[in-house]
Amino acid sequence: MNENALKEINLLDYERHLNTLEDDKRVLGIFEYFNSKNIFTKEMKVLEIGTLDGYHTCMLAKRFKHITCTDVRPQGLHRALFRCLFKNIDNVNFKLLDADTMHNEIEQNEYDLIFHSGVFYHLSNPVEHLENISQLAEFILLETHIANYDKYEAVNLNGYDGTLYPEGNWIDLRAAKDNNKSFWLNRVSLKQLIQDCNLRIVHTIYEHQPNEHGERVCYLLQRGNNEIKLCNTNI
Repeated sequence: MNENALKEINLLDYERHLNTLEDDKRVLGIFEYFNSKNIFTKEMKVLEIGTLDGYHTCMLAKRFKHITCTDVRPQGLHRALFRCLFKNIDNVNFKLLDADTMHNEIEQNEYDLIFHSGVFYHLSNPVEHLENISQLAEFILLETHIANYDKYEAVNLNGYDGTLYPEGNWIDLRAAKDNNKSFWLNRVSLKQLIQDCNLRIVHTIYEHQPNEHGERVCYLLQRGNNEIKLCNTNI
């Protein structure tokens, strides 16, 4: 890559440096489970919801041939694209999609795996969102905050308990799209929602991850039946 292009890329706001090499436990957790069940294949189709800066995009693209990277902000896709260029990765499709409405533009079972990390807790109605995306893929990697009653206001949304979290604005690449407060489900309600969406937790990557805003959890979910059906793959 020429020097001028590299300078421009480095001017972008990357949470993790472009040369970061370590694998993330969220990605590793997926392969730990898939390999244990002997179901991994590079032909799996992966949908990433909310890329932020392409860090996970690149890790997934090293392992799978078919990656669709989405974000509601053009800046997120720009940063992911530049990271992929820097890493000489060319098997990623980039789409500007809103997490709240993306299910209207994606076919049922279009993907084998949804990689959903760092977005769920920025939604004003994560309950409706999980219901909407539950039929888009066989597996969902869901990583999110859980309710923190010590710091935030307790509420009930459509029968699920949690807390409201004050959001930033559109300029903040880490904030919600347009809502002032997002809804964080507590641990019991999150697990109930998963079950209500005909999903089940097949692998817990972590469940008590400490964070300044409250604990985080990371689950690999599979649709309720035990039969594994992957789209357009030969296993």
